[in-house]
Amino acid sequence: MLYAKQHLGELTGKRVLIVGAGKMGAVAARRLKAEGAGDIVLLNRSHKRAQEIAGELGEIARVAEMPGLVDALRTADLVVTSTGASHFILTPGNVAEAMLARPQRALFIVDIAVPRDVDPDVARIPGVGVVDVDALKDVVDDTLEKRREAIPFVERIIAAHVERFQQWYQSRVAVPVIASLTKKAETIRASELERLFARIPGLTERERSLITGTSMTIVSKLLHSAIVRIRDKAVENRAEALTHAKMLDELFELRALIGDPSFHVPAATPEESTE
Repeated sequence: MLYAKQHLGELTGKRVLIVGAGKMGAVAARRLKAEGAGDIVLLNRSHKRAQEIAGELGEIARVAEMPGLVDALRTADLVVTSTGASHFILTPGNVAEAMLARPQRALFIVDIAVPRDVDPDVARIPGVGVVDVDALKDVVDDTLEKRREAIPFVERIIAAHVERFQQWYQSRVAVPVIASLTKKAETIRASELERLFARIPGLTERERSLITGTSMTIVSKLLHSAIVRIRDKAVENRAEALTHAKMLDELFELRALIGDPSFHVPAATPEESTE
C-alpha cells in the first residue's frame, strides 16, 4: 500500500472500495483494515464470497452489488481492483460519472488484476490517480534492491551474534566446576561464620553485617581470577579449558565431573596446539 500512502497519506479513516473478493482482494482488505481504514466496501460477482470476507473484517466492512459500482466509487478514497474479468471494470465512463459527484475529492485506484481491470484512459480524468501491476513491480524491484544493499550489514550482525553464541557455548564446559567451586566456597564461608558468631554472641547486628560482608568479599576476590580465567580459556582453547576444569575439580575435591560421561579431554587441534 506504499503507493496509496504516497497519494493519500495515512490510510486511517479512509474509505476503501475493494472490487473483486478473490485471494488478492481478501489480502488487500485485511491489509487495509490493519492500516486503519475506516470503511471497506466489498464488491464482487459472488455475493456470498464478499459476505464471507466482510464477516471476517467485522463492522468496518460491508458488501455492495456490482450494479452499484458507480455509487461505491462516489464515496471511496481508495479503490483496489483485482477481478478475473476479461474486460475493463473501471472505464472512463463510470469513473467520470462518479467523479461528477465529488469534484473536490481525489480518487486513487490500485489495479492489481491481470489482465487489467482499469482502462488506461481513466488516469486522464482530473482528480484520479491510477497505478497498475507494472508500476507495482517497479516498487517491488526497488524494495528488493534496497534489501540486497542491506545484506552485508545484516551478515555482520548475524556474524557477531554467532560469535557470541559460540563463545557462550564453549564456555559451558567450565560451568559445572565453576558452580561447584562457588557452592563449596559459600558453604565453607557460611559454616565458619556461623561458628564465629556462636563464639562471640555479644556482636551487634551491624557488626555481624560488616563481618558477613567482609567474608563474602574475600571469597569473591579469591575465586574471581580463577573463574574468569577458566571461562576465557574455554573460549580460546576448549581442550586446555577441560584440563583446567579437571584439575580444579580434583584439587578442591568438587566431584563435579564424576559420573559425567560427556566429560573428556580431547586431543588439541593443530590450531589449539600452536597457541
